[in-house]
Amino acid sequence: MDGSLYIKSYLTTIKTMQIRRNSARVTAGLLRICAIYIFFLSIANPLHSQELQSNPVIKKAASKKIAKEDSIVPFKSRWGFRTNAVDWILVIPNIAIEYDISSSIYNKVTVGVATKWNWNTSQTYKPSMVYNIFDVRAEGRYYWRTDRTNVNRPDSVKIGAKDWLKETFFTRYRKNPRFWRSYYVGGYVSANNFSLKFGEKGIQGSSYGVGITGGFSIPLYSYRNNFVDIEFGASAGLMYAKYDVFRSDRESNCYPKIASECKTGHIVPYPIINDVRVAFVYRFTSIKDKYKRVDREKITARDNARIARRQAKEAKQFTEDSIRSVKLKIKEAKQLQKDSVKTAERIADSLEIIAKKLAKETKALPIVNSDSIASPNDSIIGSKAVELTPDDLLIKPEDLLPVGETPKAVELTPDDLLIKPEDLLPVGETPKAVEPKVEEPKVIESVTTEKIEE
Repeated sequence: MDGSLYIKSYLTTIKTMQIRRNSARVTAGLLRICAIYIFFLSIANPLHSQELQSNPVIKKAASKKIAKEDSIVPFKSRWGFRTNAVDWILVIPNIAIEYDISSSIYNKVTVGVATKWNWNTSQTYKPSMVYNIFDVRAEGRYYWRTDRTNVNRPDSVKIGAKDWLKETFFTRYRKNPRFWRSYYVGGYVSANNFSLKFGEKGIQGSSYGVGITGGFSIPLYSYRNNFVDIEFGASAGLMYAKYDVFRSDRESNCYPKIASECKTGHIVPYPIINDVRVAFVYRFTSIKDKYKRVDREKITARDNARIARRQAKEAKQFTEDSIRSVKLKIKEAKQLQKDSVKTAERIADSLEIIAKKLAKETKALPIVNSDSIASPNDSIIGSKAVELTPDDLLIKPEDLLPVGETPKAVELTPDDLLIKPEDLLPVGETPKAVEPKVEEPKVIESVTTEKIEE
């Protein structure tokens, strides 16, 4: 028994050692495979990274990612905390919070809430002057900056008040822009409770308002990543209010209500200036570095879309005008055809009437036989014969005159009957003046006495 047990234990030990040896070999083989794989990865990785760097698509995507990261405003830089010094002078604590609606550097729109309160102050005696108010409002703003205008007008040229207001306040292109200012315009809604008394009577009630707000902000102070800006602005709008009127009773130390002067809910019939601001704004990015960048691609796309809409509208208008013109020409052609038919019918009717008249007149004329012609000297007019004499066949001078002109009598004198030399010249030729010839005197030679003597 002991020998058999010894042999079994020996065989078990040998098998265990073989299993361990085989597992060690497998482990060594796996380690070799891992080492070879890591070696090839170390060789292939630089090549792969070079391929990625040389790939233009990967490059463009990487540049876009970097540009996107550069165009994102940090979260804390999107906040602004404001307090109004005017309300503090009136002993009204106030605070406002403003937040950019987008993290893009091109964002120019913000939303915010503001509140101010001075309500139920503890006092021993009822004061004669009361100024209690609790106000909550929500605002939306659009920021913009001025730019230099391209219009160069000499200072000597005068412009009207309308153009001056437009060029000074109602445009972002100005002659002398202030680049450090950031202007804003927006709207607000508000709700408040108030109790006001500055004289004998006071009012107490609540109101709801809606209106516009505007102003500008400029940098004031900076320290590392902390900035303080100063803001100037105002808000005005319509108000729906209801209030009671009261007076001060010093003897009873109370404010009795005057029921006859109290008013229920109504709209105030004139605009109310309900906020004037000289405020200090704390930001993590100064106003000089915010709301100034312009997305040129977006502006170009918007302008192209506007141009495309205008061209489509013009093309549609041109098509409508062309169709309208064709319809009008067709209508005119139809009308012309109708008018031509009517004119032709009128002409046919007129010709028919004329033909009937001629036929009627022809029937009324008498028939003349050839036997009634006595001689060539006879003329038949109607049914009567007229005798002609030889003198009637002669052409008289008055027959040569124009129709309607009567001959004039000409008185002749005896001189007119004489034939003058110019009457003998051909027609159109004028007589020529004849110069008289003067004969030179002849010289008579003197007879000498010698010849006489001979």
